[in-house]
Amino acid sequence: MKKFITIILPLLAAFAKAESEDICWSMVKENIECCSSDNVKVIGKHMDGTWGEENGKKCGIRNKRYNWNLRDKYDETREEWEAFKVKWDNEYKNNFNRIALTPGADETQLNFGWESLTNIEPVIRISSDKNMKIYKDFIGKNEYYRELDGNKYYSNQVTTTGLKPNSVYYYQRKLDGKWEDVVEFNTYDSNDFKFVFVGDPQIGGSNDRLAYKSKSKMNESSIGNDAFNWNMTVNSFYELTGKPSLLLSAGDQADYMGGDKTQERQYSAYLLPDLIKKIPIAPALGNHEVYSESFRRHFNVPNPMFNALHYKTSYSAYNYYFKYNNVLVVVIESNYNTCHQCEKIISKAVKEYPDADWRIALFHHDLYGNGNTHSQGDAQRLRPCLTGLFDIHKFDLVINGHDHVYTSTHFVKFHDSQNKIYDIAKISKGSVNENPNGTFYVTANCSTGSKFLPFYEGELDYVFNYNQTFTSTFGVLDFQKSDGKVTLTINTYEVDTHDVVDGPYIFKKDERSLSSKKYDDNSFANAYGYPGCKSTTEIKYYDEEGSWGYENGTWCGIDVLQEELCWSAKFGYPCCKETTVVEAVDENGRWGLENGGRCGFIEGQNKELRVNYNKKCHFLDINYKCCTTTMTSSYEDIDGLWGNETNGEWCGIEEEEESYIKGYKWCSDPNTKRYPYNDEDFWGVENGNWCVIKNNTTTDIPLGDCSKYGDYKCCSKQTKLNYIDSTGIYGIVNTKYGVEKSNTGESERCVITSTDNECVFARNNIPCCKPGTKIEEIDEEGKRGIANAKYGINYGLICGIDETEKDTITTIIPTSTTPIPTSTETPTTCWSEPLGYPCCTGIIETEYTDKDGEWGLQNGDWCGITDENKKKCWSEPLGYPCCTGIIKTEYTDKDGEWGLQNGDWCGITDENKKKCWSEPLGYPCCTGNTKTEYTDKDGEWGLQNGDWCGINEDNTTPSTITTRRRTTTTTTTTTKRRTTTTTTTTTTRRKTTTTTTTTKKPSPTNEVCVPAFGQCGGTDYRGSTKCCENLRCVYLNDYYYQCQ
Repeated sequence: MKKFITIILPLLAAFAKAESEDICWSMVKENIECCSSDNVKVIGKHMDGTWGEENGKKCGIRNKRYNWNLRDKYDETREEWEAFKVKWDNEYKNNFNRIALTPGADETQLNFGWESLTNIEPVIRISSDKNMKIYKDFIGKNEYYRELDGNKYYSNQVTTTGLKPNSVYYYQRKLDGKWEDVVEFNTYDSNDFKFVFVGDPQIGGSNDRLAYKSKSKMNESSIGNDAFNWNMTVNSFYELTGKPSLLLSAGDQADYMGGDKTQERQYSAYLLPDLIKKIPIAPALGNHEVYSESFRRHFNVPNPMFNALHYKTSYSAYNYYFKYNNVLVVVIESNYNTCHQCEKIISKAVKEYPDADWRIALFHHDLYGNGNTHSQGDAQRLRPCLTGLFDIHKFDLVINGHDHVYTSTHFVKFHDSQNKIYDIAKISKGSVNENPNGTFYVTANCSTGSKFLPFYEGELDYVFNYNQTFTSTFGVLDFQKSDGKVTLTINTYEVDTHDVVDGPYIFKKDERSLSSKKYDDNSFANAYGYPGCKSTTEIKYYDEEGSWGYENGTWCGIDVLQEELCWSAKFGYPCCKETTVVEAVDENGRWGLENGGRCGFIEGQNKELRVNYNKKCHFLDINYKCCTTTMTSSYEDIDGLWGNETNGEWCGIEEEEESYIKGYKWCSDPNTKRYPYNDEDFWGVENGNWCVIKNNTTTDIPLGDCSKYGDYKCCSKQTKLNYIDSTGIYGIVNTKYGVEKSNTGESERCVITSTDNECVFARNNIPCCKPGTKIEEIDEEGKRGIANAKYGINYGLICGIDETEKDTITTIIPTSTTPIPTSTETPTTCWSEPLGYPCCTGIIETEYTDKDGEWGLQNGDWCGITDENKKKCWSEPLGYPCCTGIIKTEYTDKDGEWGLQNGDWCGITDENKKKCWSEPLGYPCCTGNTKTEYTDKDGEWGLQNGDWCGINEDNTTPSTITTRRRTTTTTTTTTKRRTTTTTTTTTTRRKTTTTTTTTKKPSPTNEVCVPAFGQCGGTDYRGSTKCCENLRCVYLNDYYYQCQ
């Protein structure tokens, strides 16, 4: 029998079936009856079968199943398939050391990447002699990656140089200290060469399909099925082209959204074909791969631009570029890229290789597609940004995937209009398109046949051709150069038959010449074929060498660098160009959201800014704004809770936090009625409880001088620093304030602008009291940082009475932000009662300790803690036992930290908290998902807050418990907190109210309506299934239902 890797592909358009199907596939998948016979009108196709119509009703045609690449249905390859299954299960699937070839920076280089079981120095040996008698060794780098199934894996990267065109080479890899067999690879004529492109191999993507003649799903067997199909695709494009120089893979090489063994098996399948060891692969990062580091550990890409942003995300995102002969390829990370990152990678690539005749962009999301699942939703996020960038830099071709359909477009170009950002120029197929005017977009279909999806039903003017063949496909780019002309021909083929799915598209133009300039007015833009701007100063895009404007129907150069204008550039972000909405404020400045990412507002601009949100908003760093009003979550994922604005756009919901006064929440409505207290209007009442009103939540803040801080003026140079606003309650986070007399003689806050102004208490982040404040406490022991210091209360906050400067500073201790109880008498029965404070009831945590005793907070006021309040575990009065032994924290709320034992919640105390191995060595434990920076005999080390920390199993992505928060994992345990009804008396210094409150722990999903094109169902989906208004929840695939 022939070896599988060398099979010549037969025609697989039909397959024999031994007997009629007994299973009604449509009943299993969608609870729809099958047709009474197969001879009915066909009205559509689904991956799992074909739809018919009978008696005016939709029905599943029983014997027209498997509209995807299920190997068991083919008789022609059954012998090879059965042999492959045995090898896959026993030899192939757990080999995670497979090698991946990727392009080098140019055609003279070749990169290699792989994982190994040792940290032995990686070596690639190159020779033009098959016997390897004359060779050159290239040594790379090796670093620890992770432990999987008890094995330590290391990441290896090697770059080889000195390659020449039209040559035969041989290489060997030294894996774990042993030389492997020799592999041949070729380079070809630089004036006549081919690239292959594929969309979504997505190996493992058939896991949710129904297995052959079964009601069960494919599950684990899907990886072997898709591995066989991928092998056939690789053999097919080699057979057709004969000499492919490069493989462009448009993302989602693997299906599983995690970095465990399942995803590693899928990458093992992707790199399994012997022929894949002979061709460099340029892969894009897909949405199924973005949540793990496996992608970058396998693929050693050239010129990577890592995510060096100040506000880092947890995603394995980067961009890269390379030149191959006369073709520049820019690979863009489209999951979480901001427009600024796109600006940087494109301008860097074009600047380094300005003379490349062809410019191609490769990324996952179909920017101009017509798939129903993504093209009109998440795929459009970067459209406003990239349309103009591709137009400026004259990109010829964009290759995408993501939607599992095939689409090709007219030529798309930039259009300067608020209503429509693109225009089209007609394309022709089968004839030459001379000097194309715009960018041609191709959305490639699934290249393994593991998953096929439907089309968007509306009319889209940019679409030229589209189809869904329900077969595996690949595309070929044929580059030719002769007589000063360059030609690119594009065709797409079926894997099984080599039938043309679409094409040919033929583009022809002159070779690019840099010697002659169309404009010469001393602008950087002249080198790109554009003039300098004459009148406009509006910046559309930033560039490595200047900025871009648009006037008189063409791009023009504004000869100023971003760094000259914009303070946020040093953090990796552009300055805001159009938005006037402040989405977040922190110690660095004011932030907006524009073009898919965070932007900084330039100080001194003459524009009125509207503040939507006056604290940190982590959703900006994944390109979404925070919700501007209080709302209930309609969806939750690993990024957090999500809601919908009134315009239907998604927004992030920051989880509720306590205000700067401990024990009180922020008021949800900034316009709630204000109650005066301590000469300030900070307090409101909501649901019968006191809450704290945020200042300046919806105030228009003009820029310039100190007016940007709202109603506060600048302090004089003599005024001492009184308070550092670390929470941003008075406006901008970490603003420094002083206190001065106003014209009426009253004390008012002012903004400190001089570093010479200092109050000694501010060193411990405690404000200075205003003149005449009553002494409430003398800190004899210096627990707050200064021995014998005197403290009072201003605006409900602890403040220091600065009678004399004191320099005896000990240590900074976190302090309570609630009024401090004072001691004047000796305690009797309950020691706090003579001091004017009640005894605490029940089990309670200590909030503050002084010479009188330990203090707690109940009903908005201080109470004294006795031994009775500390006897039992805090969770027992709530109806839950204490945890036993060492246990991990699964959930934290206002009551404390919760664990899970014996299928129920338990309260965690200090005795249950696991100590970290690094603590005895003088280093803390790492928190959250932490990258391993160094490994020694003690363990794995990370870096946090500028210091080393110990990484333990809690710092890896764990299997999670579904409570309030949901993460996508493989193991899910569902528990339920009980619903309690409590009667609470709320006492404050201002007002006492008695209310009866029923408290119910929120469920993971709240039935809030989902807007148009939002997800409303699917496998592992935990969000709302209710669509807004007249929309309905439509099945697209087993993973995704959408509101339409």
